[in-house]
Amino acid sequence: MNVYDEGNLILVKYDAKVGDSWSLKRGSKRITRTVTKKSETDDYAWGWLLIKTMTVEETGREVPGVSKVVYETNHRFGLVAVTVFFEDDTSKKVSIFSDADNG
Repeated sequence: MNVYDEGNLILVKYDAKVGDSWSLKRGSKRITRTVTKKSETDDYAWGWLLIKTMTVEETGREVPGVSKVVYETNHRFGLVAVTVFFEDDTSKKVSIFSDADNG
């Protein structure tokens, strides 16, 4: 969750369905998070595991040079990867590993 003066913006809602979105108006812009994919099978390679993930796409943050941010999350392990897409059509993905879980 991000905390702003205008309110809180939840990173992921695990009960959401593909196409669901939520947003927060911040200044003159709106930050929007949309579920773009939700695995039905263990199809995401995370370390040595295959896990189910939910993909949440964020737009509207207004970071210079950034077009969008995509979060990969898992109901047990939380945030597992972040991909930043840049305005020059390049991207950078960072995988996140932890020895803790949400279970």
